[in-house]
Amino acid sequence: MSEIDIQFNKDHYRTPKYVFNWLDRRFYFLIDGCASEHNALCSTYIGDGIKSAAPDFLTFEPLEQVIE
Repeated sequence: MSEIDIQFNKDHYRTPKYVFNWLDRRFYFLIDGCASEHNALCSTYIGDGIKSAAPDFLTFEPLEQVIE
């Protein structure tokens, strides 16, 4: 019996629709703040992809900048 290597990438996990809808009714989102082309919940998003409004700016490592 072989083991299946299941990996979870927290950076590609989409917010559940029911949570997004609840928050959207309260705050009316125009931009998905952390998404990719495949999981964006708004037409405009920040993250990976060609149609992104801005690149993913949360990928930097602050410790790396301190060391340099």
